[in-house]
Amino acid sequence: MLTIFVSPVKARTALLRQVKSLLVTAPEPVRTRWAAIRGTEDLMAALAATRPEPAITSVQAATGQGLRHLARRYQHLAAEIDELEQDLAALVDAANPALRAAFGIGTVTAAQLLVTAGDNPERLSSEAAFAALCGTAPIPASSGKTYRHRLSRGGDPQANAALHQIALVRMTTDPGTGLYAARRRAWGKTGREIMRCLKRAIAQQVWHLLVHPDPEPDAVSSAPRASSSASPSPTSRHGWAPAPPGSPNSNEASGRTPNSPAPTNSSSRRLTPIGASARWPPRRDHHDEQAQELHHPTGRNP
Repeated sequence: MLTIFVSPVKARTALLRQVKSLLVTAPEPVRTRWAAIRGTEDLMAALAATRPEPAITSVQAATGQGLRHLARRYQHLAAEIDELEQDLAALVDAANPALRAAFGIGTVTAAQLLVTAGDNPERLSSEAAFAALCGTAPIPASSGKTYRHRLSRGGDPQANAALHQIALVRMTTDPGTGLYAARRRAWGKTGREIMRCLKRAIAQQVWHLLVHPDPEPDAVSSAPRASSSASPSPTSRHGWAPAPPGSPNSNEASGRTPNSPAPTNSSSRRLTPIGASARWPPRRDHHDEQAQELHHPTGRNP
């Protein structure tokens, strides 16, 4: 269905360019008549409603006939796109309603991410694997005392474009994402580097929505929430919380009290993902090189 949807969208874009080009090369009376109309939909509606003379009469009449045919074709494609988008939205809501409900993710972007993940999203063992699949995994590009990463040129370009669109929407409509970008810009990051960090964080959130579309209610409700005055723990920044009470990995099941010391074996302390309830935008992720620059100003590991 996504492939069928993309076809009329591309045809409508090409047709709009053809109309604009024809208006530029049209005779002076035709250019003057339609120069005042700025909106695309208004222009197409006005062109489709014209009744020019037969094309054999003059060049001006032939141009008017061509513009009317193109405008009516544009309206037909627009109606077809709206119908296909409704069918696509129904399919996406049935496949993964949590992904469709996330902020900044529309019908087309959600459908593309579902297509990229495939019928078996569990094969994506980690968020890093999904980021590499989408082409958002950072690649080290350090040299000397300069510690930096660059964009990946691999992965699925359609999924990368979907993440890019989500990042653009959130940067313009979400205040938290705007503050995140402003903070990175104040640290000396370029626009491309800020976009890379945002797309990597969005890929992390989308992976949780794909693999864990419906988190357990007790896991979400029992996750500890830090107060506004206290700084969040590193695990909460990554969208993870301790195991809920009653689970095999909880304190009650292991016989430990809240004040008892933690076991020395780190593998016994497992974390439960909480998926879509992760903090957005993250203050810091493990792929953000700025945190390492703050601890190691020389850019070298100790």
